[in-house]
Amino acid sequence: MSTVVLHLYDLSNGMARQMSPMLLGKQIDGIWHSGIVVYNKEFYFGGGICFDNIGSTPYGRPIQTFHLGTTTQSEHSFM
Repeated sequence: MSTVVLHLYDLSNGMARQMSPMLLGKQIDGIWHSGIVVYNKEFYFGGGICFDNIGSTPYGRPIQTFHLGTTTQSEHSFM
């Protein structure tokens, strides 16, 4: 069993919130991307399903994390 955590990234690094009212006429808080952390790896979509060491994805540091619970899936099923 392993803990499962969701990492949430803003690909715009805050620019969507700042520029969207001028460009779109409404505020958009971010351009979101996510990664799932399980078995000491972070899984994310990057042209296919990829995994990396936690915090080493191309998306920088997550702006929020959410603890989702645990999984009974084996580590092998994630690889």
